[in-house]
Amino acid sequence: MNTSFFKKKIEYSFDKYADKYDSRTILQKEIMFTLLNFLYKEISETNNKKKSQLLDLGCGTGELSSILIKKLNFNKIHLLDLSLQMLNIAKKKINKKNVLFDRNDFDSFYQFDDYNMIVSNMALHWSANFLVFIERILNKMRKNTIFIFSIPDNKSFSFLKKVKLEELINEFPEKEIILKKINEEFECKVYEQTFFEETFSLLDFFKNMKKIGANVSNRPIDVRKLLKLRKYCFKKPIKINYNINFFIIKK
Repeated sequence: MNTSFFKKKIEYSFDKYADKYDSRTILQKEIMFTLLNFLYKEISETNNKKKSQLLDLGCGTGELSSILIKKLNFNKIHLLDLSLQMLNIAKKKINKKNVLFDRNDFDSFYQFDDYNMIVSNMALHWSANFLVFIERILNKMRKNTIFIFSIPDNKSFSFLKKVKLEELINEFPEKEIILKKINEEFECKVYEQTFFEETFSLLDFFKNMKKIGANVSNRPIDVRKLLKLRKYCFKKPIKINYNINFFIIKK
């Protein structure tokens, strides 16, 4: 995979649809609130009163951080995303002096030890080399840091596999492979939950993914497979599953 080209496609796609992203991402918000609930359960009342340093990887429009900032105390807040247009929307939501809005590729970021809370919602699967990236975070994490993220796995989109169109969806990291990277230095919890999106048409489903910028593929696509989407229309809506893993890693 040409990493530079892949990242440019991601940047362009999310820039293009940034202004409509919040209104079109109902499922992503549902996943985000689930992530927040897991995070709140891990943080004691004592921690709530402490000043923390927050890093939001692939922050998008800043929805996750804007909620966290109202709930917890931070003396340093760093929002990082590849899309400038997404960050511009985040700036309108978060009007604080101690916030850094950083247009950057998280695959090129190394200063993880500057933060004791690292969060990410439905973003890290856009890494060009996810396992190398996760290993770098773990190696740099300082003590008393919590790293929490949500990520789809390859159990997602089972209907597409059933009709032999799995080439049209991205490959995602497997939970078991991620767990192998986490040694005894860390405390790790993983919660697995399935979310559903209904559709009357597979073509509409992919069009809706495009409308939020999430149509960039990390694998080669046969155009003939795309043409096959037109024949999959349904009188009753079908459910497309998103199998999401929520990782909570503490050091």
